[in-house]
Amino acid sequence: MYVQGGHLGYMKKGIFVNRRIVWIKPDIYLIHDQFYAEGEHEYRQYFHFAPEGKVFTEVNSVTFQGKETRVFLNFLTKDAILEGSRGVNSRHYNQWEENDEVLHTSDAVIAEECFATGNFCVFNVSDRKEGERLYAGEVLHV
Repeated sequence: MYVQGGHLGYMKKGIFVNRRIVWIKPDIYLIHDQFYAEGEHEYRQYFHFAPEGKVFTEVNSVTFQGKETRVFLNFLTKDAILEGSRGVNSRHYNQWEENDEVLHTSDAVIAEECFATGNFCVFNVSDRKEGERLYAGEVLHV
């Protein structure tokens, strides 16, 4: 399965952001963020996780350990800079709660003849049990 979506939130800075997600059944997701622009930019990706779990970062990878699941994120960008910190999450409209988050930062200089750069992340949910689905990094039973 394949979905994609973009937004114009950074058009004043001359950047169009697009995200593609490919689902490889049963438990692998490829996340490809594309940034269409010109010139030099610093790009940041934020990954937010459920407050009930804990996040561990290593070189090019992140592990989220929840109450009943474990999720692995592997960044294909060479020497990806990953920073763990505290942030906010809103699982329900207008209700904020603190959570762990990971920030992935990369620099790119986009030449005149090339107008896009992107970052790949592999999202592995192989520890998910049958009948469970992920929501904000944690499992809901359905």
